[in-house]
Amino acid sequence: MRTQVTVGLLWALLAPDQAGAACLADDTGYFTGRLRGALELDLEWRGEALDCETTRRPDGQGLRFRFTADLAGGGKLTLVLAPPMVPAELTGQPIPFNLTVVEEPGGRIFGTRGAGQCLLELRTTTEPAGPIEALGYCLGPARSLTDGQPLLLTTFDFRAPPPAGLDSGS
Repeated sequence: MRTQVTVGLLWALLAPDQAGAACLADDTGYFTGRLRGALELDLEWRGEALDCETTRRPDGQGLRFRFTADLAGGGKLTLVLAPPMVPAELTGQPIPFNLTVVEEPGGRIFGTRGAGQCLLELRTTTEPAGPIEALGYCLGPARSLTDGQPLLLTTFDFRAPPPAGLDSGS
């Protein structure tokens, strides 16, 4: 019972605000990557097929990148990449982040439970307050919160909107 309540509360925090919205208004948003382990998926999410958003973490220090798309066999998959700190310039050294993956309709949730497993490098764009581009990888797997199964996000890259008030240009 406690696990079901925790999963429900976590999903409410991660669910998209607007179902069916494109990642970026001009359809240039994307998330590509590979998941291995409990799920074997090559992700090639682009344009209208992808719902995404970038928000600030509650403490105001970091960001949350959320990507949601339909799976070929039915259901949805949501990935949340949450670096706890973001440097003033969005380029340079890799930044550690927490990874959460939610699979629907099964309700499986995977998490790294710490920012040391995965790294991303945020890239600047040519437009002030333009989309954020990043690439990265995970060194170790996220684990299922219910049965401990591993899920590794090997490599990825994305283009997502900036949160309100962030200037991603240099």
